Amino acid sequence: MNADEGRYLTIDGVDGVGKTTVCREIQQLTGWEVLESPVEPFACRNTREQIDREEDLVLRAWFYRAAVQMDARRINKYKEEGRNIVTDRSPLSTWICTWEEIEELKQHEELFWWKLPPADLRVVLTATPEVRKQRLEERRKAKPDEGPREDGKRIEDDQELQERWQARMIEWGKSNGAEVIDTDRSKAAMIAQKIVRRTGWQA
Repeated sequence: MNADEGRYLTIDGVDGVGKTTVCREIQQLTGWEVLESPVEPFACRNTREQIDREEDLVLRAWFYRAAVQMDARRINKYKEEGRNIVTDRSPLSTWICTWEEIEELKQHEELFWWKLPPADLRVVLTATPEVRKQRLEERRKAKPDEGPREDGKRIEDDQELQERWQARMIEWGKSNGAEVIDTDRSKAAMIAQKIVRRTGWQA
């Protein structure tokens, strides 16, 4: 790696584990760039929920393929500028959590990773269903526009699905050298400090 190039840290996990809060704490400690993935316009919650329920697998695949490409371009740009980057959910999460379940898309996996830079450090945050549910309820009180939807359905409220995704993410993380951190009993500030020490990067 070029000595002047920025580093790339990903914070992954299902909804409610505390990714955004930990990313903000890391930013306060270090001043590193925090990027939410996927980038706008793909980040729009309602748009993504419509796509996730779309029966046309090709449409779903290319929506996320475009999102990953936009993420990759932005991450590469920041790294070239020598800026350290923290992503609030990495582009890989989509494949790990969703597309692995769709056999028809596995043969097109290479489409998702074109020009996607490898992370210098990966962190997977976890939490129990009870803690995640409580955090989501607190988030919705602070941001009423985030739910619930009129039909009462949100992907993050499907506990069975979220548990399956979390298990898959933990398995993937351990097999790819990720740091897996339980956030149930630890404050976000303490988790952020641990992650920053783990990187060994200069602020």
